[in-house]
Amino acid sequence: MPQAPSIPSGQSTKLLQVPAWAGGVVIWSTQAAPLYLRVNKPAAANGEDMGIYLEGGSAESPARVVFDLPDRVGSLAPHTVNVFQNSGSAITSGVGFEFFPE
Repeated sequence: MPQAPSIPSGQSTKLLQVPAWAGGVVIWSTQAAPLYLRVNKPAAANGEDMGIYLEGGSAESPARVVFDLPDRVGSLAPHTVNVFQNSGSAITSGVGFEFFPE
């Protein structure tokens, strides 16, 4: 499974772009810090841009969220998943994703 790029603290960052063939994506985290995720919009921990909350996980029990995209990405503008975290330092490992077909 691909690993996410470095996720800086305190700003919305592009986590991934869903390819046209995918019907969705599973995002997982073994980090203790919670993540906030949004599709096609900036993510934040609160307010108008608050993302979907993904609780902190661990190596023994990764936290997971599934984005099912039934409208098929290929016929629309590409879907981008953005992430926000506010742990005080960048997350450089322990977050990944896996695409699945429709």
